[in-house]
Amino acid sequence: MDKRPFISIIVPVYNGGKFLDQCLDALTASFYQSYELIVVDDGSTDDSAEISRQKGARVLQTPRGQSGPAAARNYGAQKAQGGILFFVDADVVVQQKTVAQIAADFLKYPDIGAVFGSYDDSPAESNFLSLGPSQALFLRWTRELQERKTTFTLSPATFSIGRF
Repeated sequence: MDKRPFISIIVPVYNGGKFLDQCLDALTASFYQSYELIVVDDGSTDDSAEISRQKGARVLQTPRGQSGPAAARNYGAQKAQGGILFFVDADVVVQQKTVAQIAADFLKYPDIGAVFGSYDDSPAESNFLSLGPSQALFLRWTRELQERKTTFTLSPATFSIGRF
């Protein structure tokens, strides 16, 4: 039996351009292969959706047009199939080991409900959309939340760690 958790990687995007391309290249080069890649296009006017499709991502459109990254993340979470939700901003380039490390941490510490981390405190380019340390949120999507159809929003600035 395969014990690797299935991870839903959710990337909200609005006019992601070359940064989205770099982000998706890094994610698809991951050492870890038990995942789905969901890009939620928040009303982009560029070719973000097409770039995402070409990279093998499942592309969703926010139902109400441009709604902001929190709404895009929540919409992606509603459509996700994974036991772990991994939110990655479209301007973030992860390392090949990042997704595998997330899976390993959730296996090692099964009682955790959320993890907050920094990919790179010194981004390769200074004009990334996230000018401070790149941030990610990882949420465990438990059966209890699915059964209750609970929706929650976390932002990089405010979050809780513990059981949900």
